[in-house]
Amino acid sequence: MDDDYKNENNNENQPFEEQEGRQGQDNSSENERLNLTPEPEETQPEGPSGSVQKEEAAAVGAGVDASDCKQEPTSGGSKKTGKKKEKSGEKKKGFWGRLWSALKFIYMVITVPYFIMVVLFIVAFLAAVFSQDDLIDIEKGSRFARGGFNETVVIEGERDERIALIDVQNLITFQTSQQFKSRIKKIEKDDSVAAVIVRVTSPGGSVSASDQIHHYIQSFKEDTDIPVYSYMSGVAASGGYYLSAACDQIYAEPTTITGSIGVVLQSFNLETLMNEKLGVKNITVKSGEKKDWPKMFGELTQEQLDYVQNKLINPPYQRFVSIVAEGRDKLSKEQVLKLADGSIYYSEEAVNNGLIDGISYLEDLRDVIAEENGLENPEVFGFRETFSLDYLLRNTAEETGFFPRAEETLEKISRPELMYLWRLDN
Repeated sequence: MDDDYKNENNNENQPFEEQEGRQGQDNSSENERLNLTPEPEETQPEGPSGSVQKEEAAAVGAGVDASDCKQEPTSGGSKKTGKKKEKSGEKKKGFWGRLWSALKFIYMVITVPYFIMVVLFIVAFLAAVFSQDDLIDIEKGSRFARGGFNETVVIEGERDERIALIDVQNLITFQTSQQFKSRIKKIEKDDSVAAVIVRVTSPGGSVSASDQIHHYIQSFKEDTDIPVYSYMSGVAASGGYYLSAACDQIYAEPTTITGSIGVVLQSFNLETLMNEKLGVKNITVKSGEKKDWPKMFGELTQEQLDYVQNKLINPPYQRFVSIVAEGRDKLSKEQVLKLADGSIYYSEEAVNNGLIDGISYLEDLRDVIAEENGLENPEVFGFRETFSLDYLLRNTAEETGFFPRAEETLEKISRPELMYLWRLDN
């Protein structure tokens, strides 16, 4: 009886349930239509999460499981979400992220120069080790440390009988004389060399270095009987002319400045600067009165000037005059003394005064040498310094003046140096 009653009630309620189901489906479709309609961006600050919540609410009202109504975000929504994630990632760096980036940059700035130096060091080592040139100059030490030089053709010609060209450039120093010595010693062993040209482009320099190069030229001439010609280019004065006097003949370009036969010595007096400006007083303990003449501190007296003139200036000056008189057969010592007042001479004036033999360019000088020595179209070759550790350090430290040591700078200032040098003072 109970079962029959229940079945009857179910049959009676079935039409109402079907009607309610249809109404629920209609409501669900209406809710979906409303949810799929996009809203303005201003009303959707929550992004995709807001639409998902609405869909879940509609699904609950329709009696559908909320997990079945979740939709994948559109491509536009994913891009916005990605951008927000990137921004949030940048914000997470914050202070420590920026600090780490700064530290990495500082590390690179510090390490990159050292890395470059290591690379150059390796390149120099390989270049020195694997070089096969016969003219590499290694008198002492390793090839890598000391470097050397290679031949380079200056004027094309026959290689059977050649003319060697040695350059003396810029300020003449001890290093200049040693480089000259290395080159002329190699030429001495080369049987193909028929003549030598010493190209001078220098205002002079150290008295000792100029005299050393003069000596090397004379010794070469005595040992080989090979003629040596001086070729002056630009400025070849004082020490530049001193070493040229050892050559058999002297030629110069039309615009060359030469002469300046004499000696110069310069020193600094720092008494006013140290005492009055800096408040520093010099204390010198010496064994004799003249031990520190000329003084850097204290008044320079006439007695001190006379002492320096007689002891330091006159002896090298007299030697300069004698060297020129011996090297120039056209001039007597008295004629040289008239010219040796420190004056400079233009090329044409130097020819008229007997200081040089002619005016010529390098190509024309080659023809003159070929004619005088019976050569036919000789090749003119020079020397090019090879890359080495010595070359690298010298060009980056000495010539550029990077990182000079304080004691070296003070020593150069305080040390008076005799110079066969022509220069202009303010």
